[in-house]
Amino acid sequence: MSRATGGRVSPAVGRVAFASIAAFIALRTVLTAPTVAAALRFDPALLAQRPWSVLTYLLVHESVLHLALTGLLLVAVGPRVERLLGARGFLLFYG
Repeated sequence: MSRATGGRVSPAVGRVAFASIAAFIALRTVLTAPTVAAALRFDPALLAQRPWSVLTYLLVHESVLHLALTGLLLVAVGPRVERLLGARGFLLFYG
């Protein structure tokens, strides 16, 4: 955890981490069709057909290792960024 927040994950970082874990679980258990994950991934060539992918690509992880490393970086750096930018600024920056 971060010393910047007294050893606790900041609110916006916690929300992003929760959303990432929830999306990972959903894509591995309920939304298992390959077309679902493909529709959430960002592909610049398909941006006009899938504009939502500018935001949803943040929630698609290829493996548990990818999710864990992303989460580790998020928890290590995110609270400091959130403290500097505020919760809304952090979410805009993250997205």
